[in-house]
Amino acid sequence: MFSIKSLWETALPLFPFNKKRPTKLTSLLSIVSGFVLLVLGMSLLSTLSSLSSIRNLDIPKADKQAGFARVFSGGLSKITGSKIASVEAWNSSLELIHSINLFSSELEAGLNKFGAGELFSLSELAVNSSQISEKITYLSAQIEKSMLLQKLIKPEKQKQISEAARMSSEIAPIFSELSQGDHKILILFQNTDELRATGGFIGSYALVQLQDGVLGEIIVEDIYDADGQFTGFIEPPAGVREYLSANNGLRLPDANWQPDFSDSAQQILRFFALADRGKIDAVIGVNLNLAKTLLEITGPINLPDNETILTQENVGSVLRTDRGEFFAGSRAKTQVLTQAMTGLKLSLANLPKTKKILLAELLLGHIKDRDVQIFFVDPSLQEHAKALNITGELPSVESQTTLFIYPVESNVGINKVNPYVTRKMVVAQAGKLTEIGITFSHLASDQPGYINYQRLITNPDTEVVSIIVDDEELQNFDEEIIQSFSGNKFKQVGFLVPVSPGEQQRVRIALQKNEPPQLLLIRKQPGLQAIPLTLISDDQSKELLVVNDQLIALSQAN
Repeated sequence: MFSIKSLWETALPLFPFNKKRPTKLTSLLSIVSGFVLLVLGMSLLSTLSSLSSIRNLDIPKADKQAGFARVFSGGLSKITGSKIASVEAWNSSLELIHSINLFSSELEAGLNKFGAGELFSLSELAVNSSQISEKITYLSAQIEKSMLLQKLIKPEKQKQISEAARMSSEIAPIFSELSQGDHKILILFQNTDELRATGGFIGSYALVQLQDGVLGEIIVEDIYDADGQFTGFIEPPAGVREYLSANNGLRLPDANWQPDFSDSAQQILRFFALADRGKIDAVIGVNLNLAKTLLEITGPINLPDNETILTQENVGSVLRTDRGEFFAGSRAKTQVLTQAMTGLKLSLANLPKTKKILLAELLLGHIKDRDVQIFFVDPSLQEHAKALNITGELPSVESQTTLFIYPVESNVGINKVNPYVTRKMVVAQAGKLTEIGITFSHLASDQPGYINYQRLITNPDTEVVSIIVDDEELQNFDEEIIQSFSGNKFKQVGFLVPVSPGEQQRVRIALQKNEPPQLLLIRKQPGLQAIPLTLISDDQSKELLVVNDQLIALSQAN
């Protein structure tokens, strides 16, 4: 039976007093130590309950349960002079729960205000994100100091805490900067139904104003509104020149042609500057896949002015403008987009907490898949974003024994057939030679054909031995050295791959390096689903799914 007496009997041997005749002092000390043990036990139970609530994603409940333990651990930290790493880790983890709850509460309140059309500020989010960064960094440092904690906490959890500390230190400065001064953010809506290098055709965009962190007016427009303000001529790159420009040069709707999102963002900003849209501080590319996920969570949205119900199945067709239907001064698409955004804001604000948590998890997955990519004009913010791997920049490939493979598709058929097209890959490596096979399947016989300007980006010193399309070796194809936003050089080859409705088309590309590659770095294009890959090396094969950047040891293909 748990009692003060049992605690007294447990605690008494800890003190060097006469055990036969307890004095008033020893009795008092025993009662005090028993009380301390009782409070410690209750604090530990409070901590365990809090952790259980975190596993159930109930942050407010976790914060409330951790409150009692936080008082005790804070006092213990002061008594020990902040010198015991395990105590500091305990205390900082409890404070971290409180900071995360404050952040999530502010975020939810901001979302509700956003949905109701009220003004809300990023200032509190900036403060809370900074506190989270400080506490999780401190927690990670205490774990590194404590041998006990390193034994109690699994290595993978230690890595997760360390990575969370690193990421929070990059996020906090971005929030802080955006909560101060005036900022204009350009959001590009990329339609993956018409695949392009950075995710999809830019059908429309939004301009968002921030003033001292307060979200102001949001202007939604068709991409042709800004494009119509440009009267100059920009030399188009290969692929655009032959299949899209119609002798008009590079235009804004095709300006996300470069596979490096940061590079494309700079080109897009040049167009917006010429279109007199003011100084823009950041560009965010958002793919249609994210809109489908939002509608999956919120459910259908009624667009009464358009007599349409917006769903995850029809969002691509409802929110797009076909080139032939657009005319200068047309506001139809802008009105549909504005109404859709208003409806989406209201739906998000009214979501139950469980769905908001689910939405946050799915959003993180989309960011990882590069369905959301961000470019900052400010170099310091761009470095923070790059450290978070959200800039869409081409990776740095420094090792001479690493073969980089990045297949990039661009739908130049001016249609929306990509939902009906699948692809699978085979990479076979033997010595210095590597052959890449891509099989495209057009699943809809009642849809237009898929006209794909296929590019392959690889190491600058890699030799392209041959390219075969439809069992015929190409004698002419585009080949050049390109440079990423960060200054890294790559070789890019491009050629046309038509895929007829209901049929397949196979592409084979043979590459050769100066030395046999030991590692394969393969990247998936934003806007595509995971790609099945068969890897053949040393006469052994392995089935994989290409979901993001993947580094594979070729000698361990099996």
